[in-house]
Amino acid sequence: MASMAIGSVFAGNPAPLNPYLADSNNPIGHNNSAQQTSVPGEGPTSPSRVLDPYQDVTWLASGTFQFGQPTSGSYPDGRRVLWGSGIDRIVKIDYETHDVLSIYKLPGRDYLNMGMGLEVFEKMDTLDADQGLQWVFQNVAPLMADLSGAYTVINSDNQFVIGRSDPIDPSDKSKGFRSSINVYGDAVEGDPDSQITKYDTVYLPDEVSGSLVGMNMTFDGWYMMIAGDGKLVAVSKRLRRMEVFDIASMIDGVDQVNVRNSVTIDEDGGVYVATENYMVKVVWDGRKFRSGKRFGAWVAKYPNETTGSGSTPSLMGFGEEDQFVVITDGKEHMGIALFWRNEIPDGWVPPEGVDDPRYAGYLNTSMVPLEEGTQTEQSVLVNGYGAMVVNNTPSGRPTWFPEGRDSMIVGWVGHHDTYKPHGVEKFEWDPIAREFTSAWVNMDVSSLNAAPTMAAQSDMAYTVGARDGKYTVEAIDWTTGETARTWVLGSSRFNSLYAGILIDMEGRLHYTSLWGKTRLEID
Repeated sequence: MASMAIGSVFAGNPAPLNPYLADSNNPIGHNNSAQQTSVPGEGPTSPSRVLDPYQDVTWLASGTFQFGQPTSGSYPDGRRVLWGSGIDRIVKIDYETHDVLSIYKLPGRDYLNMGMGLEVFEKMDTLDADQGLQWVFQNVAPLMADLSGAYTVINSDNQFVIGRSDPIDPSDKSKGFRSSINVYGDAVEGDPDSQITKYDTVYLPDEVSGSLVGMNMTFDGWYMMIAGDGKLVAVSKRLRRMEVFDIASMIDGVDQVNVRNSVTIDEDGGVYVATENYMVKVVWDGRKFRSGKRFGAWVAKYPNETTGSGSTPSLMGFGEEDQFVVITDGKEHMGIALFWRNEIPDGWVPPEGVDDPRYAGYLNTSMVPLEEGTQTEQSVLVNGYGAMVVNNTPSGRPTWFPEGRDSMIVGWVGHHDTYKPHGVEKFEWDPIAREFTSAWVNMDVSSLNAAPTMAAQSDMAYTVGARDGKYTVEAIDWTTGETARTWVLGSSRFNSLYAGILIDMEGRLHYTSLWGKTRLEID
């Protein structure tokens, strides 16, 4: 049961809209360039119940391992489309009817039909947790090793832009990757019903040897990508200019950094990246990257005992408010770190546990006892001065399973009580006391693997969970932390498999699920 919220709820100013992204709730992963994963509008509030699969849910077999389904802006006729990319195809889907409008088969990839998807559903729904994990590990995991193109945006011209990384030698990934930026769109400009066509591809230079792990867009219209080897790449909207910056050059005694999360952008050219050990701000001035202190760039080391932060940086505070960037750290028992985004206030004393005044707040999560490990693979969900994190650490591990693969456990069999993670926690910044505190903890909800979202007008956060072995969508009261609604979906076809749950312009919840896309048709 959640505890009551402490302190006041500060609504805050919304993140500014990026004019170079499509005008929708979801033109990019985590909703906006600030990577907050929240929207200002409404979400569903209907009573808890078992959903009718024919009336309350639309499920579309749209393809395999499609992470994210960004939404276009309005076409001349007022319609919108959803785009998706996965292991074997790119799809364009009608926003209202949820019908597939066009499929673009990716060259050189095996086209995986729905027959295999049905077999996966059956295995995940009938085998016990250990048997299911063994079957997936042997039969499905190898397919995901070839996954690319998970990082996408829809620009203001309603073009679908994908950052891809393909291994130079598929049998030996240590030889590096050949990365590219690819632009797709409508064969007939302005016609959502027309076929998908590929407009252009630009390959990144050989010095970018790591796979792409994130993509965003600056407020002056450049695509911003980050590779796993710490190379930032800015590419102009028409793909005619390119700038590369090595984050390692900012850190004394470091030749290369490791990055495994996306990149975050503010309206003033701030570019935020969490490496394996450091939170970094670089500044984009419209022509080149700036890394000097006089430009506002900075580096802050954060605690790490694992492979680093599992979260993409999220921005908090806009306009005249206190302004921060927030991440989870890399300790075995995860903490949450709040950094001053711009100038540090005069005389600021860092919080207990850290000695760098760049920290505005730092706290251990309290979802599980300190002696137990807890980690997340999700970006921190931010709305106003609130920041919510989830626990993705499974409650158990099979003895035979390889170390460091917990994400696969909660990704595939987390709905079983044997391995189900537990816990959601919200933190708050009080701008009057200038103090960062834990607002509430909810141990009733299990957020298995989805990136949660939040609807400010409904004052609710949403995530994909499980109860009694069945997949659910959970709604949590943002103010009190109480479990507000539980909608039971059931089958493993509704497994979010690390995709984010999203809120469309009509307030409907939707997310990519195993072998397809799920939309809840509830108010």
